[in-house]
Amino acid sequence: MHSDFFFNQFSISSFSQFLLSFLITLFFLIIKKQHPRGWFRTFFFIAITGVFLSSFLSTSLFVWWSKYFITSQYILLMLSVSLITQFVYRFPANYFQSESRFVSILSFSITFFVSSFLIYSIIKNQFYSPGELQVVNAILLCGFFWAMSVSTRYSLIPVLKSDSWKGKIPSTGSPDWVKLFLFAFWDVIRGSKSEIYRPFRELSLLVFILFVGSLPSVLNFLYHSSQISQTTNLYLSNFFYLVFLFLFILAYFKLSPEQSSINRKIITVSILTILVVLSIVGSATMSTLTRQYDTTRKTPDFKTLHFSPAEDGRYYVWSETAAWRNPNGRRLYLRDANSVWMLLPFPFPFYGTEYRSINVGSNGILSFGSGINSYHYTEFYRSNPKIAGLFKDLNPEKGGMVLVHETDSTATFSWVQVPDFGSNSKNTFQIVLHRDGSIDLTYYGISKTFPGFIGLDAGTQTNQQETIRFDKDLPVIVPAGESAYEDYFRDQRAYIHEGAFVFIFMILFSTAVAIIIFPYFFRLTVTNPLKTLLAGVRKVNEGDLTVQVIVKDDDEIGFLTRSFNQMIESVRHAKEEELLFIQKQKEEELLQMELQRQSKELEFARNLQMDMLPAAGLKIPGLEFVGKMRPATEVGGDYYDLIHIAERRYCVAIGDATGHGVAAGLVVGMVKMAIINTIRSYNINLSLEQLMINLNTALMESIHNRGIGMGLCLMIIDLDQMSAQIISSGMPYPFFYRKSEDTFSILELTGPPLGMIADIELSSVNIRLNSGDVFLFISDGFPERLNPEDVLFFEDQAFNSSVETIIKSESDLTTITSRLFEACDLFADGLENDDDMTSLIVRVE
Repeated sequence: MHSDFFFNQFSISSFSQFLLSFLITLFFLIIKKQHPRGWFRTFFFIAITGVFLSSFLSTSLFVWWSKYFITSQYILLMLSVSLITQFVYRFPANYFQSESRFVSILSFSITFFVSSFLIYSIIKNQFYSPGELQVVNAILLCGFFWAMSVSTRYSLIPVLKSDSWKGKIPSTGSPDWVKLFLFAFWDVIRGSKSEIYRPFRELSLLVFILFVGSLPSVLNFLYHSSQISQTTNLYLSNFFYLVFLFLFILAYFKLSPEQSSINRKIITVSILTILVVLSIVGSATMSTLTRQYDTTRKTPDFKTLHFSPAEDGRYYVWSETAAWRNPNGRRLYLRDANSVWMLLPFPFPFYGTEYRSINVGSNGILSFGSGINSYHYTEFYRSNPKIAGLFKDLNPEKGGMVLVHETDSTATFSWVQVPDFGSNSKNTFQIVLHRDGSIDLTYYGISKTFPGFIGLDAGTQTNQQETIRFDKDLPVIVPAGESAYEDYFRDQRAYIHEGAFVFIFMILFSTAVAIIIFPYFFRLTVTNPLKTLLAGVRKVNEGDLTVQVIVKDDDEIGFLTRSFNQMIESVRHAKEEELLFIQKQKEEELLQMELQRQSKELEFARNLQMDMLPAAGLKIPGLEFVGKMRPATEVGGDYYDLIHIAERRYCVAIGDATGHGVAAGLVVGMVKMAIINTIRSYNINLSLEQLMINLNTALMESIHNRGIGMGLCLMIIDLDQMSAQIISSGMPYPFFYRKSEDTFSILELTGPPLGMIADIELSSVNIRLNSGDVFLFISDGFPERLNPEDVLFFEDQAFNSSVETIIKSESDLTTITSRLFEACDLFADGLENDDDMTSLIVRVE
């Protein structure tokens, strides 16, 4: 490993975060059918991967330019917050389009200006002050909290559209989101299972994930405010970042509409779990190594280090028991990350140059030329000469004192009880400059937290390597012009480098093993058995009841497979018994009179046809469904149905076979089975027009062009999207009443009956649903009903207006149905219907 690259306790955290976000980014990039809003999520993970990579490099590289990775880390973090905000605006839909555009321009503008400031500040000041980083973290928190508020508002939109809150929350014309949130939160806490709260419950998970993602910025803000230690900040930030990434991928599997195989889900979650566990264990182990270093390292505490210059420019260095000088003198009021310039009481010779002024830094360092404000270790390698009493991150603003005492022959600089930044540990040490150029460094109680630099630097150091070990090299003569300092930063990291490297290797090795072995293992034990079982299910759907799936393993999938085989066996026996029963019944019927046999056959067919219809009183959340059929003979040719497709998607069907009697009933039965098998495999890639064409082809092949056909109207309802698509072929026009606008319309959808001609052209209509919308479908028994004057019902001018009046005046669907039949019977004036009459009414709740 390069001498300037050290794995350490922070490398474990940063590398785990980087690898975790990198794998998640790859996961999102390989999604074949990614939703448009998913690209904001993918770009967010690309940016956050850059954040963690920058953090890894800034904590592992021990060179002066590694501080620029801190700049890139904050810039990419600002960009990440802007991207995740835009993703939230589009999940689950972009309801606030104008607001999202404004926030997009604002957030990316802020990102640009803050990035410009960070670049300017790092170039001009070499590092950032705590106040600057507090402001940056405050901006990041504002971005996170805004994203949480957007997600919360999205979750409340169904509640806002409902009437449940009216009368309980005062209405002010515009939504009071806080009161609405409290109302919904209280209802959910009380155990409400209302469907309007489903988005609230689901998006609450996203809000929680965003909250977890904001906690590292909260910790950074507290750290730069000296409220918590650097160790607490880094370890807790690492933990919350890992939890954020892990929860995000779990939420994706739960909430995203994008399809993902069970194999991919199991493998992804398993790999992420391994990485999270290894990272936490590795960070804890590295923390132990760090504490071991701090307790075993021999620092020059309670000693005085003497640096005596010789005429040839060499320094003679030795140590003795601490010779503490009385620090009485004036106090320097130094802020955190600050330095002050002052004149020396005498010309001080240092590495061949006499200096009349000096810069006193709050972080335990004296420098000539320019002041050193930052605590970052790379500042020690700046080209100006310097004396490090104890150069590390100190904070005299939070306690202790920095004193200077001057005489004609000495200048004494004392740091008394000055705490480490973000810690209560104290440091007391002293730097004494003598007129002859000698220097005394005295230590009278220093903390073991994050050791820094001690000694002299000529400002010409190029290899950035410590030159002396004060615990074992003294006394020693330092050659002329060479620095004499000990680098505790580098020494600490070298100490824990080996242990950290082992964990980095374990993380990479475990990830590689998981990526290689897990897919094979899950394919062998989970995916392949499920595929075999699914193939058996498809054969059963095709009507093959002789299927027996091979059971390979005695596990849950094996139990499921055995149960499937037993179920098919039972169904096959039941079918065989049913066929035997029907055969026996037919043999008995042959012994009876022909009329009785025909009567029973027709009665059986009629019952079978009625069984094809949906059960009475069928209730579906979000839909009200009432159908009624009056056949003209014992067995009619009309048909209606309600088929559940998936979750909150349904298919409404109404059809009319040509003719009456047994032939028409058989056609209805074939079409019903074809519709069920087709519609339950219906997906978004198959258009409704193509579905009807497939049914037409299947019907023609089944009846072999015997002049028998069937009119059919289908409506696909999606209650989640609140949309409907309707197509009709050979059926009367459907009626549509939009209650919210009090409009009544006829949907003029045309097409020939199915099964009559090979090539048919159809069109469909898409309707956005609102609460209270009513659809009315009828068979041709209504418009073609004759009165004694041989006038058809649809030829009567009052036909459409009668339908409209009935629908608008009645709220009960059963009453509407009864009145439609009564109106038709009244028009017929006593003539019986010579064709089947069927009505089907669907209302959106």
